[in-house]
Amino acid sequence: MRYERVILASQLLLIVILKFSCTNTTNGNKPGDYWLSMTESQRVSYLVGYSQGVDTGVDVSLHYKGSIYNMLLNSNKKQRSSILNRATELYKKNENSIIDWKSMLITAFSEINGESKDVVENRLLEMRILLEPHLGRKEKKPGDYWLLLPQKDRIIYLEALIDGIRTGILIEEQKDSELKFYYEGIFNSGLHIERIAEVVTKFYREQSNIIIEYRFIFPIAYMKFSKAKDSIIRKKLEKLRDKTLREN
Repeated sequence: MRYERVILASQLLLIVILKFSCTNTTNGNKPGDYWLSMTESQRVSYLVGYSQGVDTGVDVSLHYKGSIYNMLLNSNKKQRSSILNRATELYKKNENSIIDWKSMLITAFSEINGESKDVVENRLLEMRILLEPHLGRKEKKPGDYWLLLPQKDRIIYLEALIDGIRTGILIEEQKDSELKFYYEGIFNSGLHIERIAEVVTKFYREQSNIIIEYRFIFPIAYMKFSKAKDSIIRKKLEKLRDKTLREN
């Protein structure tokens, strides 16, 4: 089952990350500030990374402590820069271009943390064999797009992946079946993930929503995309705004 999800994640990356921009982004004080500072393609990249991270976090939640995922969550800026640089080096080998971004970043981090090159090469080979029937004939592969990305865009994707893993672990620990259901929908949305990102942008352009965390705004955007009643959407947003204001 996990192999099928790796394939799905790879295909999702391949079909949606089609636009690239060198526009710089700056962190705002609130979640919506940062989202609105991104370019359109960066927002899609963030949402893809976040949904893949949630999927991973849910899957590893029972055994992440002491694992590579726990180390990734606690990685510092220097380590994350090393992850990006090593992943880029691995993608420069043409045969690795077929491997999805998430798997490549995790593999790069494993190597940085002492995993032997033989083990890393065997893992890359296994992934290439797995993905070849599905992506092998594609003119552009995940690694090709990665090498076109400005470094800022790579950083955004890695940040989103890590944030998503943290959220996925929390969702599974809290047994939040509702959030899990919505994130499953985002993960499986294919090209429609661009439209979900557009809904998130519309929400954040309303100043009152700018304080709502991504882990909550993304599922509500998916609800809106899935034609949930506007009255239900408004009630959920209002409840989240009130909750956020009380906690802060």
